[in-house]
Amino acid sequence: MIYQHFIAALAAAFLCYFGTITAQKANEPSILPTFEQLVADDAPQVYQLALNDKLNLDQLRFFLKYELIYERNHNYLLPLYNIYWGQLTHKDKLNFEHIKFIQELSHLNVQKEQSYQLSLSLAYVIQHKTEYKKVWGDSLYNRFILWGFNVECQDLDLVSYTEEIESLESRKEKAEKFIALIKPNLPEYENHIRSDIYCRCVYDYNTEEEQYYNAINEFLTKYETNPDNFNMYASDVIRSDVDIKYKQMGLVWINKAIELETDPCNVICKAELLYQLGRIDEAKNILIAVQPQIDKKEKWLKAYYQTTMKLINTAK
Repeated sequence: MIYQHFIAALAAAFLCYFGTITAQKANEPSILPTFEQLVADDAPQVYQLALNDKLNLDQLRFFLKYELIYERNHNYLLPLYNIYWGQLTHKDKLNFEHIKFIQELSHLNVQKEQSYQLSLSLAYVIQHKTEYKKVWGDSLYNRFILWGFNVECQDLDLVSYTEEIESLESRKEKAEKFIALIKPNLPEYENHIRSDIYCRCVYDYNTEEEQYYNAINEFLTKYETNPDNFNMYASDVIRSDVDIKYKQMGLVWINKAIELETDPCNVICKAELLYQLGRIDEAKNILIAVQPQIDKKEKWLKAYYQTTMKLINTAK
């Protein structure tokens, strides 16, 4: 997860979480009358309590979130992360909420000198994958594994900050180094993750257009199940000045999005693609059919609908 995105999500969750920590360690007297207030007023004292193993998991979690959100004492974060991980028993680690929290904070434990590494939580789940599948079920286990390997392109050094783009061979080599982490223990995920990385990070839209769109098409048709991602790539095709064959690919993608979720936004997106393909009557008909649903939706969607209908009505 991108660090900034995590902080934004964490801040929203924290507003609900604040004030809920009241439990102390079992059989111990209450350490603090108002733990949350002490975190706000005297972080060094709370940090020392953490180092002395005087905070329970809920308190450590609260303290970590507070320091992250208010961007204080960055030097506390990695030690607190390690203390939290160290306090978790194997039974605790089978709890999805604990392992999810550790995975969300995995950026804290990145060793800068190592380009390709597994997070603590992902490595642990892989090590005990048979037990996790049994406890979590295949669906949750599968989602966690794919989330853990859903790296950002910059983490693989596959984002260029200059106009000069490195060779395709070099980009593939970097991707394959990361994919090599998967092969020993999770060979069943290798092709899925390779397909995802190649379409997002390896091929350059400007210089390898055909490979870029073919990679996206392969990933979407073989592995994707989220209608929002089908819509995202179809919308990208709408905004791009590309060959008609890629517009036709986009139509296939948005049809799949509609199959997965009959969201009016997907229907409007399809109408735009039909318009660009010269299928004006079809575009107009599906917009007319979806209009009753639009009337009950948000203003931005109504505006999107009206703009698209106006565009289609002006077509000759």
